[in-house]
Amino acid sequence: MSLKKINPTESAFFYNPRGKEFYLVSELKFYFNKDSRQFELDQNPHGEPKFTKINGLIVNTGFSEMEFDAVYRSKDTHFKFSSDYNCDKILYKTIAGISKSGFAFRDDDRDKIELIFNKGIISKIYLYKHVDNKLVDSLSITREEGVFYLIKQKPWARIALDGIVVRDNRIICRAGTEETIYGLDDQEFIWDTLSGLIQV
Repeated sequence: MSLKKINPTESAFFYNPRGKEFYLVSELKFYFNKDSRQFELDQNPHGEPKFTKINGLIVNTGFSEMEFDAVYRSKDTHFKFSSDYNCDKILYKTIAGISKSGFAFRDDDRDKIELIFNKGIISKIYLYKHVDNKLVDSLSITREEGVFYLIKQKPWARIALDGIVVRDNRIICRAGTEETIYGLDDQEFIWDTLSGLIQV
């Protein structure tokens, strides 16, 4: 069995309830399989997804290491992930605990979420709220040289933020005396994971 050691530099969280799609990235991509209620490894992350089952999953007590076996590109492979980044620790904890979390795709979840991390630092936050197939709200935040910017579309504006607060299923963006508030309408498990990731 070959050994593949991974120290991730790129990570992501993606949830699309309308498309029944939920995946995590810690250098490699992990898709949630709604039938098995487990995450599976994507062997072709840049093309048509090709999933392989994760076997013998082990995470350490601090969630900084994750190990498992998988048949990866036709080879029996032992994977060992190691990361000191808090975002990856949350992702490993999510992968390990998903079957006991009670998570399932729900028709009343409204928000599509995409978070992107580079070397443990959040660089993009995108949220889109759909009701009855209509986009009713969105939130776009990027980070450049350590500063968060809120991107508004109509009229277009790029606003430097003083801070971002997450509480009570809301994301509060502050710029001077102004606040932009986005309320999340997704199940508690998604909110808890999202809020933990944004606060890292």
